[in-house]
Amino acid sequence: MNTTGIAVGRNLKRIRVQAGDSQAECASKVAHLGLNWAQSHVSSIEGGRRRVVSLDELLVLSSVYGVALAEWFAGDDDVQVTDDLTMPTSTVREWLSGTTPSVAVVDFERVQDYSADESIARRLKMSREQVTEIATRIWGHHATIERDQRLAEKHPEITDPAKLRNHRAGMTRRLADEIELRA
Repeated sequence: MNTTGIAVGRNLKRIRVQAGDSQAECASKVAHLGLNWAQSHVSSIEGGRRRVVSLDELLVLSSVYGVALAEWFAGDDDVQVTDDLTMPTSTVREWLSGTTPSVAVVDFERVQDYSADESIARRLKMSREQVTEIATRIWGHHATIERDQRLAEKHPEITDPAKLRNHRAGMTRRLADEIELRA
């Protein structure tokens, strides 16, 4: 799986060679624009040994070689942006070109919210998995679902985001107390 660094590295080599530059010449050009690069730095990127290349670096490289940001993601493969997010390079190019991709990158309707479980885990110095296991034993589901159900029952009138956030925090503290008693 390609990371963003690998995708950029592959395209840096292609663009640099097309411009007739050596790795040392590339490093010298970007150094003139403020990046502290040596030939070994260019070699590391082109060799796929850097997972990430910063936006600042891409902007400087685009300035040096006169290419659009999207050009650093030429190709038809997928790019692993984080451990949890992979997308086609065509989608990356669309984002960088100012176009909203035609496909949804992440469908948050299908993503489980464990925010209360994570908060309780930090408070009780436990893992999120331990909190979720205890909550499931007590209520039949994880703590975030319990928090949201209790708030919906007790305060269905709250629609203001700031007030809702405050009530969620208070309910999460109460759930933490209940979990701590049964841990």
